[in-house]
Amino acid sequence: MIARLKERLFSRPAPAPPPSVVLRSVAIGVLTDISAVIQPGACVGIIGVNGAGKSTLLAAAAGVLRPDSGSITGTSDAVYLPEGFRVDDNISVRRWLGIARYLPGWNPEIGGTLITQMDLPPGIPVSGLSQGQRLRLGLILTLGRDASCYLLDDPFLGLDPVARAHAERWIARRAEDATILLAAQDAEVVERLCTDLLLLNGGRVAGWGPLEAWRSRFVAIRTTGAAQTLPAIAGCILQRRTRGETDELILDDPDGQVRALLTTAGVRFQPASLRLDELIAALVSQ
Repeated sequence: MIARLKERLFSRPAPAPPPSVVLRSVAIGVLTDISAVIQPGACVGIIGVNGAGKSTLLAAAAGVLRPDSGSITGTSDAVYLPEGFRVDDNISVRRWLGIARYLPGWNPEIGGTLITQMDLPPGIPVSGLSQGQRLRLGLILTLGRDASCYLLDDPFLGLDPVARAHAERWIARRAEDATILLAAQDAEVVERLCTDLLLLNGGRVAGWGPLEAWRSRFVAIRTTGAAQTLPAIAGCILQRRTRGETDELILDDPDGQVRALLTTAGVRFQPASLRLDELIAALVSQ
């Protein structure tokens, strides 16, 4: 009985799961009617062309900007890394790293490891840092803190390969226990790190869902001699590239019916690789 009592008194309760992040008809800047329910623990890649509103959406989620209409919930204690990480340039790196210890949620073990790995010159002011070094400082002050949600705006911009590898590793680690919204231009890193994808285009959500669902819905194939059959499936073709008698197609074919129709029509085709950046380019050009 005494052992059980001690266990109840001194054991640490399991950490509460992070809340869902809910975007309800958010309108701000170029964005109109942005809605999504992001499940706890998801790592969401926010992607789109320049000016699509990725940074605006994250700033609104962080409370830096107020939506013109709609609401964002579940990010009240989020840690935010803005694009370019702008802070007081006159303060030295050493002093910023000292300030870090007093930031809410600072984790000395993780923060200390990040400080070592990011390898910044401590004696110079922030104004003397390169773009990549400034971002490394921002990553220390962001990922070195425990939080239920991280809002990361292009956290790889200007990083050298070593720092980039460290950043990816720590974002993946934080994603084990927290929700992450990551705006990025690099589709490859989104594929490596993220569980879900939010595509912005024309001020609206052009696509939203788990990456696995994107991979199963959209496919690329290579066909030969199918020109007469293609008009029948024109509504499912996102992109067509013709080289001689060969057509390279990106299809919207979630249930395989388009490929079944081609097979029935006697059209020979082979599956082709489809990179996420190729798919995004095809979707935003529609």
